[in-house]
Amino acid sequence: MMIIARLSAAIILFFVVIVTCSVTFDSTDRFQSSSNDIVVGGMNGPVNFSRPEGQRLFYYYVPSTYKPNKPLPFIIYFHGYSGNWTQGVKLNQTVDAETNGYIIAFGEGTPSAETHHYLGWNAGTCCLFNTTIPVDDVTYAKTVVKLAGERVAIATDRVYAMGWSNGGLMGERLSCEAWDVFAGVAVDASAVILGNGYEDGLARCDAAFNGGHIDYIHFHGTHDPIVPWVGGHDTRERFPSVLENLSRWVARNGCDKVQMETYNDGKNFTNIRWPNCRGNTSVELMTVWYGTHFWWTLDNSYFATTDYIMKAFTRGYIQRQHAKSSLF
Repeated sequence: MMIIARLSAAIILFFVVIVTCSVTFDSTDRFQSSSNDIVVGGMNGPVNFSRPEGQRLFYYYVPSTYKPNKPLPFIIYFHGYSGNWTQGVKLNQTVDAETNGYIIAFGEGTPSAETHHYLGWNAGTCCLFNTTIPVDDVTYAKTVVKLAGERVAIATDRVYAMGWSNGGLMGERLSCEAWDVFAGVAVDASAVILGNGYEDGLARCDAAFNGGHIDYIHFHGTHDPIVPWVGGHDTRERFPSVLENLSRWVARNGCDKVQMETYNDGKNFTNIRWPNCRGNTSVELMTVWYGTHFWWTLDNSYFATTDYIMKAFTRGYIQRQHAKSSLF
């Protein structure tokens, strides 16, 4: 029987030595490398660029199957609060990128205004609370897509994002505000917390999305102590419950009433999916029974979250291609 690991503390620290490369940059955030060399089958970066909040960076992994004339899917991983760009590497995401043939970027947040100044994302009310530094991480994410696309061949209709905890909250924000760039977003242990959080956050997302369409996947443990399944309306972050958050995504993504269970391992992981949403997209909730605040991998359980996400996004892309071809 699977034993789902529980967090012994709310904060997990990740450390990294960042190696720099020779770059120049201009006022439009355009990355210019002193070398056009790309490491195929390995890590590239850092890609450094300037934003109003200061210097930003990301790294990206290119699988060994990469060919410049064959654009690949592209996904950005957003780390949890107090993490950094190495978190996704430690979760074996480069291994999955190599196996499934896509390019993955690892973003890095900015220091929080909270006591310890951990790195985090400006997803709304969480983690950069009361900050006096205007951090626009939506534009940061779009810039990562643009700069990566200047160096490697990216399939622009297969650009995705995924994140855990504070990174998942950032994924929610991208779903609301950048669905025109990201075809799909997968989040783990998250909720929409724009504006003042809870109902205000949900309403702001409704307004920003405004008839958009996106493949949306949400993973959540029923015993999550950080982003509670039942929500946290009286907390500073003011999280909606998982089901409130989900119902709003079903509504704003224009899904019909058809829903189905397409995954049930008979143990801890069970999903419910709305397959018929606007623009041939879908909404999915993966419930992790008795799960806590976690990103599940084959190392810490028997479920590979990253692999599941990318295969689901691939199915969504194929479905949209079939829908397009049927019109002719």
